[in-house]
Amino acid sequence: MPSRHFERGRKHMKRDGPEYAPDKGINEFNAGAADGCSACMWALGVAFERGLGALKDPVLAEHWYKMSAELGSSEAQYSLGSLLHGLGRMTKLLNGFG
Repeated sequence: MPSRHFERGRKHMKRDGPEYAPDKGINEFNAGAADGCSACMWALGVAFERGLGALKDPVLAEHWYKMSAELGSSEAQYSLGSLLHGLGRMTKLLNGFG
């Protein structure tokens, strides 16, 4: 179940929302990730992959997707596969689950 950090972070990341403040969203997701929230870890992966509230950084996106995927998040597993496929690194993913 997503944490309160995830819910608050999501509110801050909605561009058309009244509470739009991406830096606060990233802070909430970081706090949730530190508490072990896989949804917050996935959200950080999305933020770093797309450059939402943070600079685009595929290495950090991969890190957060992997952390979340290892906790069982199917969204993160899909996102990690898509990221690695887009980077031409799908072999790394397949070798890691063999």
